[in-house]
Amino acid sequence: MLTKLNDWRSPDPNAQQNRVPGSLELATLKLISESNAKVTRIFDEEIGQLRGTYEAVHKRYLQQQLELEATQSELHRIRSLISATEAQRALRESEQRDLLALMHPVRRCPDDILREIFECVVRGFPNRKAALKESFHLSSVCRKWRAVAISTPFLWKRLNFDLRRPSDVLKHQQETLVSRIKSQAAEIQVGDIDYPSGGPLSACGLKMFPLIEHLMLVLSRPEGILPLLRPGSLFSAGRVRKVYIQSIPTPGIINALLPHPLPVGSNLLMQFPGLTSAMLNGLANITFQLTEVISTLTDLTIDNARQVLIGSILTYCPKLDSLKIKNATIAGISSPTPVVTSSLRYIELVAIEGETWMARASLPKLDTLVLFTDTTPASLAFISSHRSIKKLFCKNSPTDIVNIAPQLIELHALPPLQPLHTPSPPSQVALPSLRQLFVNMTASNHTITAQEFDTFVRTRCLRVDHPENLAKQPSHVPLRITFALPVNTQPQGWQQSKLYKESTRSEYTHPFYSGKVMRLTWPVKKT
Repeated sequence: MLTKLNDWRSPDPNAQQNRVPGSLELATLKLISESNAKVTRIFDEEIGQLRGTYEAVHKRYLQQQLELEATQSELHRIRSLISATEAQRALRESEQRDLLALMHPVRRCPDDILREIFECVVRGFPNRKAALKESFHLSSVCRKWRAVAISTPFLWKRLNFDLRRPSDVLKHQQETLVSRIKSQAAEIQVGDIDYPSGGPLSACGLKMFPLIEHLMLVLSRPEGILPLLRPGSLFSAGRVRKVYIQSIPTPGIINALLPHPLPVGSNLLMQFPGLTSAMLNGLANITFQLTEVISTLTDLTIDNARQVLIGSILTYCPKLDSLKIKNATIAGISSPTPVVTSSLRYIELVAIEGETWMARASLPKLDTLVLFTDTTPASLAFISSHRSIKKLFCKNSPTDIVNIAPQLIELHALPPLQPLHTPSPPSQVALPSLRQLFVNMTASNHTITAQEFDTFVRTRCLRVDHPENLAKQPSHVPLRITFALPVNTQPQGWQQSKLYKESTRSEYTHPFYSGKVMRLTWPVKKT
């Protein structure tokens, strides 16, 4: 079978040539030929149609490509027009803003109203440098604002002179500002004063200012006080009201120019005739003593001095109203007779040593005594002998106070509270005039029991018509109680009492305490 098939597929060529086709085979070949010719004609027709379609599509493509290029060109032209129009609009908008600025109501604002606005703006800057810088900004806006600002003395009254700057700069600053202050009282700070600072200090021209309400002198080191003690005042006579002199501490540096305590007092304060208030801070190597009468001084603060002769202060300051001495040793009064000062109303003593002067001082109008120091028998005797004291801050408990100062209306003390609601004898009321009590709880060892708290509140702090009140006298005036608590304190037992939870609590700051204090009040329940 395979042999026959191979023979059919591969006939003998010689036999094929010798073979004559029959009529049937010719008819078949003719049909195949005609079919192929017909298919060829169909292909030719399709090729012709496709070529026509291609030519039409290609022609339309070329036309659309030309239109696209024209459209892109038009887009580029319109984009350029948009950019040019936006630039013109921005220019017109800038011109419009300028026109509106010219027509703004603030330009029609009267000078006195504009002056009030400037003062309000500058008043918001507590720092002298920032306030003066803002004043210069206001005077640089336009010609009118400059004229108004320069004619407003309040804008230029707070000055700062830095002696590290050249003398000609300090002189120009003084000449510029003194003409703008006019008759206003100036507030001036002079910084970095050192012992050879006489020249730069003179360049500030402080004598040219008509009135200096507050003059702050910052010393670069303690011996910077020496230029202020030279003969001949650098300051205007009778025109300085308040002086604050502060020395920047320089730990570890030996003061070669001050090997011994420097006597300071009248030789310094007399440089400012008419002075009403003085504060000296950080002059650790001075002995403060007055030798001449300063009839205008009403407020004196001395912080961190070697020694203070308080007898000279009480003797030579006949109008002194407030005296504060901190971190110093107070020397005793050498006068054989007690020193009487009838003007002094406020004394504050902080971290002091020396108390012998208390027995020889008589202050008949002393109203407030603040003792930020451990109380001693001498200080208790001083409190007892001055029944004029109405406000007392001390580190004692009320136990030491109730019998020696019954006239108090305000007391800052330590627990316990029991002496205030269980007086001796029981028929009397402890501190009957007391209206405000501050309980200092800042130390961890100062505690109050819940029972003690409740008893005290029911006895002294509730109104007569309160149902829990134990003091039924019609004349009873409730005591206002305030607690000074540690910053990160945990609730104590007395804060879980019913009366504490019923109280209205309000927090505020007090100058005697570093943190906030909490005041308690008890409203009457409506039945």
